[in-house]
Amino acid sequence: MKQPPPRKTKPLEWWLTRNVLRLVLGLARRLPTRARPAVARALGNACFRLMRRYRRVALKNLSHVYGRERSPAELESLTREVFAHLALNLMEFFLVIPGLRGKRVTEVVRMEGQEHFETAFRAGKGVVMVTGHYGNWEMMGPYFAQAGYQVNAISRDADDPIMNEMIESVRRGRGDRLIDRSHALRPALECLRRNEMLCILADQNTVEGGMFVDFFGKPASTAPGAAFIALKTGAAIIPAYCERQSDGRHLIRVCPPIEIVPTGDRNADARRIMSLINESLEAQIRREPSQWMWIHDRWKLQPTAARPAPRPAAPVTG
Repeated sequence: MKQPPPRKTKPLEWWLTRNVLRLVLGLARRLPTRARPAVARALGNACFRLMRRYRRVALKNLSHVYGRERSPAELESLTREVFAHLALNLMEFFLVIPGLRGKRVTEVVRMEGQEHFETAFRAGKGVVMVTGHYGNWEMMGPYFAQAGYQVNAISRDADDPIMNEMIESVRRGRGDRLIDRSHALRPALECLRRNEMLCILADQNTVEGGMFVDFFGKPASTAPGAAFIALKTGAAIIPAYCERQSDGRHLIRVCPPIEIVPTGDRNADARRIMSLINESLEAQIRREPSQWMWIHDRWKLQPTAARPAPRPAAPVTG
């Protein structure tokens, strides 16, 4: 499906967003590090009030998953926590990650389950690391670089070209190789042949080429690229999530590989693999719901009787 051209007001919105961000980051730089969560909470509260569309989406999504377990007041409180957490992620991305090098990395981030990566790399077919917009997923990049893993991340450009360059400069600075999703397949296969890590965020609504796989009990259009690539190459699919801890540090939790048992029916195999990936992400989100990006309209696209069979799509990250 072809994306519509940006609204005429978009450049003004982009300019305003960039300059508000610069103002907040400038303020945060002048404050002690311990004050940043308070600044993030204030920014998150402002976004909760002003970004009505995202607020409605988050409340709708949380109501679908937790509506029978939590009151409307509790769901609203959780939504505020989601906005505050995303604001803190944004501040860490621009203020912490660019200076995260050497021993400083392990002071901020630690990892459990690294043996799953090491076992997979010994097989020589590379690793497809799948994750979601959970915790501060960007913190995985510096840790993987420090651990000696070459990261290849399939990325989607931000709508605002200037903001996109700001984001990509941080990612390139920590050593990531960025793969344009519109030409992703060949470089993705090549990096796995070099026994490197291919990183895919597999938790966004997929407009073209998705397959419907249940996520929290509701069909979600899911990019099956991770499954098709693993089936083609024999690379291990390993879920990993970067969870924010109560002390402000981050824990990368590496899970056992997704079981891949080819039957000869590629579509059925891919659907089963993506279902297991979704189940893994569900379990992680339930550990700390405020750390997932509920403002994304994950269930926006729904199946219809007339919908044609999907074709494989390039996976998306970022």
